[in-house]
Amino acid sequence: MDQNERSTRALDYAQESVKQILGLSTGVLALTLTFFEDFAGAHSGAARSCIVISWIFFLIAIISGLLTLLAMTSDLWPKKQNKRTKTVDIWTTDLRIYAIIQVVAFGLGSILMLVAGWFALSVPR
Repeated sequence: MDQNERSTRALDYAQESVKQILGLSTGVLALTLTFFEDFAGAHSGAARSCIVISWIFFLIAIISGLLTLLAMTSDLWPKKQNKRTKTVDIWTTDLRIYAIIQVVAFGLGSILMLVAGWFALSVPR
């Protein structure tokens, strides 16, 4: 496998990872918004707070995921001619920063969602 093919495959795998986290973030956000009152409507103020904060983290994950995909696109065809190379680099600074923000925000949003579920289930009805 030559360097160009390896770079292309690495970009494809990175793109799929970003898409997976983007889809999961969007799905969790939509599901919890739909069933918010059933899940933590009047159970616990702490559960409500955790859910709202997790929504913020999921929104950050969604936005940074979109920025990551846009950064991948701009890396495929840079604006300046002298930056165009034969191989694609998935380790550019903008791509790494957006991807790290996406993964960290998704992780924090997921943890907060689990904590909210624990608070909601531990409060007596």
